[in-house]
Amino acid sequence: MVLARKRREQDLIKLTWESALKHADAALRGVLELARNKGWSPPEISYAPSSHQSSICLDVAWPNQRLGISLGVVQAEDLKSWRIWSLREALSNLNTDSSSQMGGGSRWGY
Repeated sequence: MVLARKRREQDLIKLTWESALKHADAALRGVLELARNKGWSPPEISYAPSSHQSSICLDVAWPNQRLGISLGVVQAEDLKSWRIWSLREALSNLNTDSSSQMGGGSRWGY
């Protein structure tokens, strides 16, 4: 994640699916392919919410939807207004979401 964060800071990671799949941790590629196939917008890689401690970094995030996926432990109180999924939760939610929509019925990526 450190290397991806440095690339992001240097603006080397673009907001495209190709870039997301290339720069995300290999463990996330399957869940990212599911998200892309559901019509979601590309995520931000190694996203650090600006209103929080700089030590918090999500492996992938959709900031407009306040949703992130973390391979590590993120305490719920650290990002109260966000939904943070583990890899297992992301796979489960994506596999059971046949409508290609994220919470509240609004389409992901808009």
